[in-house]
Amino acid sequence: MSSDEPTALLGTDSAVSPGEYIAQALAGCYAVTLAASATALGINLRAMAMDIEIDFDLRAFLGIETTTPAGARTIRAQVKLDAPDSSPEQLKKLMGLLEQRSPIRDTLTRAVEVITTLESL
Repeated sequence: MSSDEPTALLGTDSAVSPGEYIAQALAGCYAVTLAASATALGINLRAMAMDIEIDFDLRAFLGIETTTPAGARTIRAQVKLDAPDSSPEQLKKLMGLLEQRSPIRDTLTRAVEVITTLESL
């Protein structure tokens, strides 16, 4: 997996940024979770699409601010489904299962221990 940053952040914009990987991970996990949950509920999904937006405040990353969190402030996921035979109640239940069962959403919404070590090459 290659990673880069936009030129404004001294990258070459030649690959996906780490923040874009987070958005893709959430969208991919949502797609799998939606498909599995819809099948379990008997919902026929003809198509789905998602728009994921992440708000970052780069002041901590750039060393300008020490009290601002370095990570994302907000992640917005807009899910669009084509399920014409489903009732609003079924789709509401599906969305509840999505938020309950998505491993990536769960990881993003709770404190997760991250252990970083250093090793010489």
